[in-house]
Amino acid sequence: MAPIRINGKTADPASPDAPPELVSGNASDSNYILIQCTHRLADPQQRELIALGAQIQEIVDEDLSNDYCTYLCRYVPQELAAIQAKPFVVHTGVYPQHFVLTPDLQELVDRTNVVGASSVESKEAPGYSRKEHTDHELPLDSLQEVPHTVDAEIFLHGNADQTEQQLVQHLLDRGYVNRDSITHGHRNITLTVNPQDLPKIAALDSVRSIERVEEIEDDNDYARDIVEASNVYLNNPTGTYLGQGQIVTVADGGFDKGDPANVHPAFKGRVKQILQLGRTGANLGNDLWGHGTHVAGSAVGCGEMTVGALLDPSGQPLLDPAGKPVLVTKNVSGAAPQAELIFQSMNDATGTKILPANKGSMYTIPYNSNPNARVHSSSWGIPWNAANGQRPYGPTDAQVIDTVVWANPDLLIVRSAGNSGLGKTTTGAQSTAQIGAFSAAKNCITVGNSDTTRPNIDAVYSWAKNTPNLPNVIRKTSSRGPTAEGRTKPDLVAPGTTILSTQSQDPLCPKDTTYGISPDPAFWVFETGSSMAAPCVAGNAAVLRAALLLTMTPSAATLKALLIHGAVDCSGGTYGAAAVGAAPNDVQGFGRLNLKNCIALIALKAADADRAGIEELRLDSTATVPVRRRIEITRKSKKAETRGQPMPATLKVTCVWSDPPGSVLQNKLDFSVVADATAETKNGNTGSATVFDRVNNVQQVVWPLVPHGDVWYSVSGTVLVGMPQPFSIVWTVDYVDP
Repeated sequence: MAPIRINGKTADPASPDAPPELVSGNASDSNYILIQCTHRLADPQQRELIALGAQIQEIVDEDLSNDYCTYLCRYVPQELAAIQAKPFVVHTGVYPQHFVLTPDLQELVDRTNVVGASSVESKEAPGYSRKEHTDHELPLDSLQEVPHTVDAEIFLHGNADQTEQQLVQHLLDRGYVNRDSITHGHRNITLTVNPQDLPKIAALDSVRSIERVEEIEDDNDYARDIVEASNVYLNNPTGTYLGQGQIVTVADGGFDKGDPANVHPAFKGRVKQILQLGRTGANLGNDLWGHGTHVAGSAVGCGEMTVGALLDPSGQPLLDPAGKPVLVTKNVSGAAPQAELIFQSMNDATGTKILPANKGSMYTIPYNSNPNARVHSSSWGIPWNAANGQRPYGPTDAQVIDTVVWANPDLLIVRSAGNSGLGKTTTGAQSTAQIGAFSAAKNCITVGNSDTTRPNIDAVYSWAKNTPNLPNVIRKTSSRGPTAEGRTKPDLVAPGTTILSTQSQDPLCPKDTTYGISPDPAFWVFETGSSMAAPCVAGNAAVLRAALLLTMTPSAATLKALLIHGAVDCSGGTYGAAAVGAAPNDVQGFGRLNLKNCIALIALKAADADRAGIEELRLDSTATVPVRRRIEITRKSKKAETRGQPMPATLKVTCVWSDPPGSVLQNKLDFSVVADATAETKNGNTGSATVFDRVNNVQQVVWPLVPHGDVWYSVSGTVLVGMPQPFSIVWTVDYVDP
């Protein structure tokens, strides 16, 4: 057997110090067990466990060094012997209280000198107890340093014996909380509680995890030209693709004056709705801080900026008949300047961002309101900090996103990576990875911050903002991966440095000049950060979706695959003093966004089906053979000196799937490309013929000088029973006639 890692903690069933519940051999005190297996289970083995009463809920840990895989299951029977007897089972035991509190909350409890967990009700009171705990002495510390209360969030097991409402009532009845300090959503409860009561709550059998509530922050620190979003055509009767017919939802602090009918000129007639999550009352979705209006403009804004007065030949301002100067304006557009906007105002009166009790509703309410609201953008998160380090994938942040996308597979969620790239640990050492929490979700697009080519940048930049004006430079503050779970993040980078966008028109909103003063500061402002990069990707995703709707209704995985496939490798650029390595990596992900490449791929697929493809396929748990598709590499040179010879070609294939929620891959797909002529194989992300990527649900093979003849991409793997896995493939063949 091997140590099991859950919720930032580790327990080794083979250790004398293992939690008693984990090694008791009996489940009479809990309806939730862990089953550690020798490998990921195929369909028949999963069904053997199901037949014994084990309802598989999630793969919670996987040891890639020995293939051991641990399943969390709901299990009502008491005896575990029949499960333990299975030849593929290494160990089985009750899900222990040890895993419930996150390490930071456990440390807080330790400092309160709480001794063990109080005895609570038996299993006969449904869902209320784990009877077996061991009292243990915890280290003493100064109680003056311990807060009297802490804001925490409880996450329930799936199919818990208690509903959220029942558990809330239980906590109220025991006096652990008061009614004013507790709210609940779907499988989650947020509360203010005395740290001394946390072990008692953690002992309840319906509770899977409890984590501290952290304040979320904005991810602040010539975008259309850099990503080549201008003048993209595809047999479009209306001309350039500009996001027509699409709706982008932006969740941020506030928007302009808070009134959809009285908005900044860049949004006139295109604000569908302002949803107030943080403040109630008429037009209290307004933007008193500037961040929300700016990111909304980066996604869908379109307006005219005054850049000066028209001069006569003598250099004097030219006047109109009314005697006023004739002004010169310049168009400033976001990524999707004809898309519409739904804005979710999150800030309360203090500027704190408020998430709804049911966090998933933040994504599903706009999604369900309109069939074209299929792109959601957020430019905030829980930042990396020296005290707690990188925040892992959590049930109340990243897992919420993965749950929503798994249930709504055509919803694309875009998130900023953060701006903690310069973060130092408590010892003063440079942190090596920062992306976590919401941005660690498997099924979103996480976006880092690349540089812009804005001229005269040094004239408005201080030392903290000075960059070399090269689009392949990744800003040194941009947070990087891998995630705590080992996944490659960010997925993409996009321009987020000195981005000119819309200034809130609320009279109480300050005019930020940190990144320079625009020629028209009443309406336009410069800002920097991955906050600005994320809406650039979201707007371009809306444009791409509009183009795809001519031939298909794309899933989020297909949009993500296309955006990643069309990205430009930033290798040769820099990240701070270091060179950016070849994509994919944990600085640039799969590269810098390039919409023109994505639109060109769609056009190429329509014009020449042998050179490009976009396919949506599926793998079921009962599949016994891989899903395989053929790509023919056959083009011959047409030049006189090489006529008839095989034309050199580069094959690029990208595979993306939206995985079921869980910190590790739930459905592990093995993606490979095989050339018949040479029997060569290249596996996704590794390039190896024998090693598969066991961590990422975004995988790619780039094969220069691919052998001519039939080349096959192949997808196989292990899939959870009842959870057939859709996946998307995007491929191109790039021939070069030497």
